[in-house]
Amino acid sequence: MERWNRVSNTESTRSRRMVVCSQCQTPGIIDFSRPQPPASCGKCGQLLWCDGLVDLANEFDCSVDAILPDVSALDRDGVLHALARTAGSALGWTEAQQQELADALRRRESLGSTGLGRGVAIPHASLEWIERPVAVVAHAARPVPFAAIDGVPVHTFVLVVSTKKDREHHVATMERFTRMLRCLVNWC
Repeated sequence: MERWNRVSNTESTRSRRMVVCSQCQTPGIIDFSRPQPPASCGKCGQLLWCDGLVDLANEFDCSVDAILPDVSALDRDGVLHALARTAGSALGWTEAQQQELADALRRRESLGSTGLGRGVAIPHASLEWIERPVAVVAHAARPVPFAAIDGVPVHTFVLVVSTKKDREHHVATMERFTRMLRCLVNWC
């Protein structure tokens, strides 16, 4: 599984984050609170948004194939389906398994939105057949209505899927993702 290279020289001011392009080492800035069309390196075109989430992705089992830099879905169900499809493609799941995950995500969202506010959501689910926690990180160039707590449409999605066999680990994983995302956009 290909892993992301860690970005060096990162510093954060509020929700703006200085990153260094992992491909050509040119510095750039991304702003997680005000998404624009995907921020890309002016020199080589590499998506800087992905570089800004490298540390987050490396904390969990999140391969390069589980990064979706441009979700084209226009509604919540479309995003959930795209996240499930991306996880399934990255891990070799069947279409039935991908659909089971999409259904579980919809059931979870029916209990209350996983939108944290400021354009960030953490859709999550537990499934019996998952052996290890899975993460998918995605960005929508056009923010998607997601019934977030602050009513702001969501542009950054972090899908977390874990096993139903270990509920305590699932809760701990969700707490960790939430804490890291809040720090990433300087909510702490």
